[in-house]
Amino acid sequence: MRKLFERQLAKATGPSGELDINVLANLVTSAYDEAERDRQRTDRAISLMIEEVHQTNARLLDAFTIVPEGLVLLNAEGKYVLYNQRFVELYDPMRDTIRVGADFSDTIRAALRRNYYPDAAGQEGAWLAERLSRPRKEHYRTEQRISGDRWLRVDERSTADGGSIGIHVDITDLKHREESLKERSEQLTEAQRMGKIGDWAYELGAAHVRWSAQVFKLLGFAADSFSPKREAVMSMYVGDGAKRVLQAQAEIVRTRGDKSVDVQIRKSDGSIGEFVVTSKLMLGRNDRIIGFSGTIQDISERKAAERALESLAYYDTLTGLANRALFQHKVSDALARCAESGAQMALLLLDLDRFKEVNDTLGHDSGDELLATIARLISRVLGGDNFGFRLGGDEFAIAVMDPTDRQSVARIAAEVIAALSAPITLDRGEVRIGASIGIAVAPDDGANLVDILRSADVALYRAKENGRGCFKFFEPDMNASVQKKMVLSRDLRLAISTSKGLKLWYQPQVDLATERVNGFEAHVRWEHPDLGYVSPNEFMPVARNSHLLRDIGLWSLHEAARQARAWIDAGETPREIAVSVSTMQICHRDFVDDVALVLNNVHLPPQYLCLEVTEGLLIDNVVDRIRAVLRELKRLGVTLLLDDFGTKHSSLNYLLQLPFDRIKIDRIFKDEASNSRRAQKLLRGIIAVGHDLGMKTSVKGVESMEEIGILRKLGCDMVQGDAILPPSPAAESLSYAHSAASGRNRGARSTDTRRKAGLG
Repeated sequence: MRKLFERQLAKATGPSGELDINVLANLVTSAYDEAERDRQRTDRAISLMIEEVHQTNARLLDAFTIVPEGLVLLNAEGKYVLYNQRFVELYDPMRDTIRVGADFSDTIRAALRRNYYPDAAGQEGAWLAERLSRPRKEHYRTEQRISGDRWLRVDERSTADGGSIGIHVDITDLKHREESLKERSEQLTEAQRMGKIGDWAYELGAAHVRWSAQVFKLLGFAADSFSPKREAVMSMYVGDGAKRVLQAQAEIVRTRGDKSVDVQIRKSDGSIGEFVVTSKLMLGRNDRIIGFSGTIQDISERKAAERALESLAYYDTLTGLANRALFQHKVSDALARCAESGAQMALLLLDLDRFKEVNDTLGHDSGDELLATIARLISRVLGGDNFGFRLGGDEFAIAVMDPTDRQSVARIAAEVIAALSAPITLDRGEVRIGASIGIAVAPDDGANLVDILRSADVALYRAKENGRGCFKFFEPDMNASVQKKMVLSRDLRLAISTSKGLKLWYQPQVDLATERVNGFEAHVRWEHPDLGYVSPNEFMPVARNSHLLRDIGLWSLHEAARQARAWIDAGETPREIAVSVSTMQICHRDFVDDVALVLNNVHLPPQYLCLEVTEGLLIDNVVDRIRAVLRELKRLGVTLLLDDFGTKHSSLNYLLQLPFDRIKIDRIFKDEASNSRRAQKLLRGIIAVGHDLGMKTSVKGVESMEEIGILRKLGCDMVQGDAILPPSPAAESLSYAHSAASGRNRGARSTDTRRKAGLG
């Protein structure tokens, strides 16, 4: 513009230096017009710039409005310049402090007053100072917990003019997810610790296996001093463990699954632990196999527990021998091998001859001690592949695997019997028992478990019949007779438990001075549902071999007492009921309690119960134990009678030591007295000894009036026998007692009675 003006001014100046006014006026006008045009151009440019600024500002405001985060712009003095609606929502409790030109610190102070920052409680001053110092930092980022269990992330940056711009984001959901993830991670870590599990990974071709911290801990290695090279790791496996792990990994390459292997691993201290190693594939791009990963878990405790459970499941805790479950498994397997290879197996069933007497006399603790000792004695005899078993109670078995011949089996049986027949020392003294053994040889005597057991059981029954303390091999001709007795044993046990078929018959006991019945002796009878009447001579040996004597005795005791009480309740003259006591009963430590319970249950006065103790059972038992039991019975008030007196060498000694009230003289003396005056003198002497000791005497088995007359003359107090009345049903025995009381009974019984006497 200046140069243009100068050129125009030069044109307007004449040669003499004078100005041409018109030219100058035109020049000024032209210059003014040009200046106006420049101003207009400038105004238009400024307008465009202002419009662009407004548009940019509008776009910025729109951006502030639509972004999901809270945005705030502060100037150098910390005052609000710009903020969006989301920022106001995040700080809603302090909404009244948020406005352009207001001080940001007022918002912070209001937030502290309104407990917006729970973590600032109690330290508001320090917290405020720290918060207000942030704008002076070029960049600041933090996470804050706010009321309502919510979280904010604040990201602030300084601006060129000394102010700051901040982004405020609600990260509550993210924070909760992080906390949940952290909690789950901690739970997983704790679960792995509790479960003794660690992670491992191996990339193909790598020199090392990557172990987690838990693996180092499980195996006892320090992560800073031990490097788990692949060769070192594989050498830790015991036996074929490494081979089986590699086989498992080869399998999952084919199946693309995962697989676990139980292995033993030698730990850093040299001890061997039980572990389960699980492997799965590590895949890269395009599902290419790049290695293996998995877990390793210490299962030593579980394995120990499994072994303990197996021991509980298959071994007897008292004796240490295999139990019935393992017996069935072992014998069944052996029988299967016999069928395949033609080999043999011998099964020996043992029955302890006097174990129950020891158990009942000395108590269950001594019984358990005896069983454990017996197991040791059996194990000492056995050797090689032979097995001893405790089937339950006092039942033992031996499996002789692939015997060379019957003689070798017989030798083992004989050695076992010899070992168990020798005196055995227990804590409470020395005892003698003995054993009977039944032997069956497979496959001849049975090709399956049921058959071989049945054959051995039949042979055992025959061994016990032959007097015990011996062994018998099964023979086919044993089956019929022994099977019948075994069926009788089973049915007798059922009859006792159900009280069906068993009954008591009663034989009158006559006072020779008055010729009246002053008591009855109870006799057990059995009416079998299929076989009909079974003689006591047939079923009592079965009861003895089946250990049922005590059960029959208890049943008889209760039934006899009940009948005595029933007669009293019916108005009959009270009379004594005599019941025989077996070895198993009197030796049992609960026998006195059994008697007391029966008397109490049926409300029978004790003086009307007489217990007959057979002299023969006293020989085989400890007299001190018998004396203690009899004294307790005397305190109950029952009557005690020594039966079969005179048949043993120690009879007189028993009379002095034991508190009997009466003696029943063995019938052998009565039989001889009919034909021998010497025998009569001996019988008179026995009766006199009894009287001198304050005991009444009786004789059983009288068969004629002549015998009754002799016994009366010799001073005997009471008699019983077929000459009076054989054992008969309760009603018939009571009817005889009524007849005797009225004096109508004289002489021997009728022919019908003698027929019944054959049943006695």
